[in-house]
Amino acid sequence: MKQFIEPSDIAAEVLMKRCAHKGSFLVVEGGTDAQLYGKFTDPKECIIVVGHNKKNVIGAVSLLIDRGFHGVAGIVDSDFDDVLERLHDRTMIHTTDTHDLETMIIQSPALERVVSALADERKLQDFLERNRNDLRGMLIEGTRPVGLLILFHIQNRAGLFFEDLRFEQFLDLARLTVNCSKLVIHVINSSPGSRYRQEDIQEALQLLLAKQYDPWQICRGHDMTELLYIGLREHFGRSDFEVRKKDLESTLRHAYDEGSFAKTRLFHSMVDWEAKNRPYRILRIGVSGAMTMRRTSDECS
Repeated sequence: MKQFIEPSDIAAEVLMKRCAHKGSFLVVEGGTDAQLYGKFTDPKECIIVVGHNKKNVIGAVSLLIDRGFHGVAGIVDSDFDDVLERLHDRTMIHTTDTHDLETMIIQSPALERVVSALADERKLQDFLERNRNDLRGMLIEGTRPVGLLILFHIQNRAGLFFEDLRFEQFLDLARLTVNCSKLVIHVINSSPGSRYRQEDIQEALQLLLAKQYDPWQICRGHDMTELLYIGLREHFGRSDFEVRKKDLESTLRHAYDEGSFAKTRLFHSMVDWEAKNRPYRILRIGVSGAMTMRRTSDECS
């Protein structure tokens, strides 16, 4: 049923809730987004509404503002917007610093907290030394080809499908790197409607790999989590490692704290929104207070 929900439905939900809530509204893409951003928002001042997808978030917020509704903002994943130079109205739509919420978490110290609890430190260091990489570098190297192939699909309307990717079908399990030929074959086999030949896609992918895109705008967080899960299972997890992939993603979200969030461009954008939309507030005082303290410190230094 979620696929039938339109921006007007989300806008109507906000309008209905306005009868009982005079504060602000924050529209986000999904339920897990609502859970994480809920850690940093003030529930007395701000109600979080799930839009179920990016289009609905942007559309609903636009509809509400067009009809003169005050105190509403949205958060969406950046996805490939920075790479494709797609601009959003920053006064009402806030975007993640990196490709998505999950990559923003993986870029933070939350990654080290989770890995230290689940990995055998010696096994991890041995694996990274053998492959001459650090942990985040390994996650980027193992997911960047997937992100670039998705970028090719978007730029060319290539008719490719990326749902339910099975990394084991195209991953070099010994090094956790992608075999690009096997990746292309795997995606083509899942995309019977694509008009592109395997050779054409592989050539295009090699050209994209040679470009200097910011990998944090290219790689998807769910792919990084999948690769981390395989690494823990196959190479450097503790002997009693039994965590499921979805639980690993949940653990990463729980490990993401206020200090990390307060360092993001997304957070700064929300603080600026509050300053321009008084008396409406989104952030908890403790979270926004951390920002105030840093600004005061910067001004004095």
